[in-house]
Amino acid sequence: YNLRFATRLSRKHQNIWSFIQLIQCEHVRFEHISIQLDAGASAPKQSKKTKAFQMKFNNLQERFLKKEMNCNQLLTGLSLLIGNKKK
Repeated sequence: YNLRFATRLSRKHQNIWSFIQLIQCEHVRFEHISIQLDAGASAPKQSKKTKAFQMKFNNLQERFLKKEMNCNQLLTGLSLLIGNKKK
């Protein structure tokens, strides 16, 4: 959701009116999703990439909390995790 919004914001030479329209559209989209979830619709399933990323992230977090790695190692691990090139 944040990536979608950030991509729309990154367009060059936007004026205030297009920005206001963007905010309104995002608000309407959020309201629709909220209503659907309140009505009992299930949340969208996570992709395999998202699940794999979350597992790696959780693993790094667990190891750090158990003092198996220090701050520098955690930052290196997170940098490698986030900075992975997309295939």
